[in-house]
Amino acid sequence: MAELRSTGGTGGAAGGGDFDPPRGDEGLDDWLARRLEAQGIVANRPGFPVARILAVVGLVAALAALFWVISSAGGGSTSSTSPTASHTSTGTGPSSSGSSQGGGKKKHKIDWRSIPLTVLNGYGATGAAGAVQQQLTGEGWTVVAASNATTSSVTQTVVVYAPGKLSAARAVAKRLHLPAPVALADAAGVAEAPAGGVAILLGSDGLPAVAG
Repeated sequence: MAELRSTGGTGGAAGGGDFDPPRGDEGLDDWLARRLEAQGIVANRPGFPVARILAVVGLVAALAALFWVISSAGGGSTSSTSPTASHTSTGTGPSSSGSSQGGGKKKHKIDWRSIPLTVLNGYGATGAAGAVQQQLTGEGWTVVAASNATTSSVTQTVVVYAPGKLSAARAVAKRLHLPAPVALADAAGVAEAPAGGVAILLGSDGLPAVAG
């Protein structure tokens, strides 16, 4: 009768004499490959997991891109809001500035009582300038001088003004119901600038009935 013999590897595996369990840091695939190599069988181990690493890198890149888009969107919202606030602010500023400028351009009303006047007799009647001076002074005007003009042929009473005194002359003419003021250079009978810059050149028509 033939004697049955088992191979050493099989008998060892069955008997457990040369059984080599997986190591603590060894995976099942590595252990199986090592056992096959111990039996003379070369196992084709899988190559380096390049595809898995590329997939991880791609995932990281996608997450980074998503984070960048979210950050950009947040920054865009902030920047789009800021100009609106800035525009609102600058919109309010010009309004205030315009109001203040409008107030600055508002003409200051001249007090007719503070305008120094000179009365000039331009039609030759004796004492005409002094009489008008007393009349105006009694009505609250400030008359600083009264004298005769260099002519006696003036027929209409007018207000004469020196350069820079047009506003004051207009206030006097309006108050006394006289015609538009005449510049010193265009006034006949007035050789020099009157004291205070404004003069009433008396004509033969005198002052209007309502002078106050």
